[in-house]
Amino acid sequence: VELPQIMSSIGESCFKNCSRLRSLQIPDSMIAIGKEAFRSSGLTSVEIPDQVRAVQESTFQSCSALASVKIGNAATSIGKEAFRSCAALTSVTIGNAVTSIGESAFRDCSALPSVTIGNAVTSIGQEAFRACSSLHSVMIPQGVASLGVASFMECGKLEYLTIPDSVTAIGKAAFRQSGLRSIAIPNSVAALESEIFYNCKQLTSVTLSEGLESIKGSAGSNAFAAYGAFQECRSLKSIAIPHSVTSIGKSAFEWCEGMEVAVIPDDTVKTISDRTFYGCSSLTHLILPERLKTIGAEAFRGCTNLATLFMPSSVSGATSIANKAFYSCSSLADIYYGGSADAWKAIQKDATNYPLISSTIHYNSLSSIQAGSNAVFTLSLPAGPGPYVTRIKFSNAGLSQKLPYRLYCGLYDSNGKMLSMEITEVTFTDNYYELVLPIRGAKDGDGLRIFLLDENFAPQTGKTQARFKGA
Repeated sequence: VELPQIMSSIGESCFKNCSRLRSLQIPDSMIAIGKEAFRSSGLTSVEIPDQVRAVQESTFQSCSALASVKIGNAATSIGKEAFRSCAALTSVTIGNAVTSIGESAFRDCSALPSVTIGNAVTSIGQEAFRACSSLHSVMIPQGVASLGVASFMECGKLEYLTIPDSVTAIGKAAFRQSGLRSIAIPNSVAALESEIFYNCKQLTSVTLSEGLESIKGSAGSNAFAAYGAFQECRSLKSIAIPHSVTSIGKSAFEWCEGMEVAVIPDDTVKTISDRTFYGCSSLTHLILPERLKTIGAEAFRGCTNLATLFMPSSVSGATSIANKAFYSCSSLADIYYGGSADAWKAIQKDATNYPLISSTIHYNSLSSIQAGSNAVFTLSLPAGPGPYVTRIKFSNAGLSQKLPYRLYCGLYDSNGKMLSMEITEVTFTDNYYELVLPIRGAKDGDGLRIFLLDENFAPQTGKTQARFKGA
C-alpha cells in the first residue's frame, strides 16, 4: 500500500485484520492514526512520523510479525494496548515527547529484549510491560513518578532495575513473578503494595529506604492483593526494615524460606500481623521490636530453625500473642523476655503455641547493647557455636552525619586473646545506627568489645564491653 504524501489521517480500524499487509510507509504529512488502525495486520516494521501526536488504543495490537517500531518526537502518549501481543517485536524507539505509556501498551511482547524509556515519561501504566518474557533491560529515567499495577509482572528475565527517586508510587504486583535479583526502593516511595514482589524466586537482596511507611499484606481475593508484598520470595536472604515503617501487613514475608536475618525497627512497629513470617524456615535468631504490643495468628508458624527469640516486655497481657503464632517452631529453645516471670505467666499460651511453653525463658533480658558508653555488663546468650544475634545502638551526638564510620566488634577469650573480629562500614542517617550482628563461637566467659572507628581507624566512642554468660 502506498499512501499519498498529502494524507493527514488514517481512520479507526482502517487496515485491521489485513494479515498480508507487510509494509507501509506512513507519510510525513500524517498527524493522526485512529484506534485499531493496523490491528492484527501483517506489518513487519513501522516508523511513526514526527507529526503524529499520539499512538492510539490498540493501533498495532496483535501484529504478530511486527519486529521494529520507531515512534516520532511529536507523540505525547502511547495508548492502551497499542502494541499488545506483538510477539515478534524486538526493537522499540520511544520518542522524546512521550509522557505516558498506557495500560497494557506492550503487554505480551514476548520477544522484546530491552526498552529505553524517554526522558519526558512521567507514568508507566497498568500492565504496560506485563509478560514481556524476554525483557532483560529497562532504563527508567528520572522524572517518572509512577509505575502502574503489574507494570512489569511476569518479566522473567528482568534481573536488575534502577528505580529513580522521582518515583513516588509503585502499583500492586508491579514486579510480581519477575526475574529481579536485587532492588533498591528510593526514599520517595511511602508504600510497598500487595504482591509487588510476590514470587520473585531469584530476589536475594532488597534495600529499603527511610521514607517508607508501610509494607502491604494480602487482602483476600481483591485484584492483585491476594498475596503479601514479598510473599514467596524464597531466595531473599535478609530484610532490614527502616524506622519510618509503621505497619507490616498480613503475609508480607510468608514463605521467604531463605531469609536468615530480619531487622524490625524498635520505635514504630507495634504489631506483627497474621502470617507475616510464616514459613521463614531459615530464621535462626530474631529480635522483636521494643514497642511491640501484639503478635498475630501464625505470624511465625513454620519457622522451624528459629532457636533464639528476644521478646520485649511490651508484649504482655493475656491476648498479646495469638493462636499458632509460633506453631511448628520446633527448634525454639531460648526466649529472652524483657519482662518479669509474672508478666510472662500472664500471657496466654495454649497448645498451639507449645514452643513458648517448652523453651527456656530468660527473664528481664537485654535485647540490645548501648555501645560507646564505656559500659561493662553481662550478655546472657547461650554458649555454643552460634551464631547469636543482638542489636547494637550508637548515639550519633557529636558525630558527622555524612562521614562513613567503621563498627569494630571483637570477640575475646577470658585471657584477653582475640578470637575473631568484624569491621563493618556504617553511615548515620538517624539518631542512632542499628545493626544485627551474628556472633559465632562464643563460650562461657568470652567477651565482646565494640566501638566506632573513623575513616583513619581512630576510635570515636568509648569501648563497650559485654561478657558472655553460658546458659
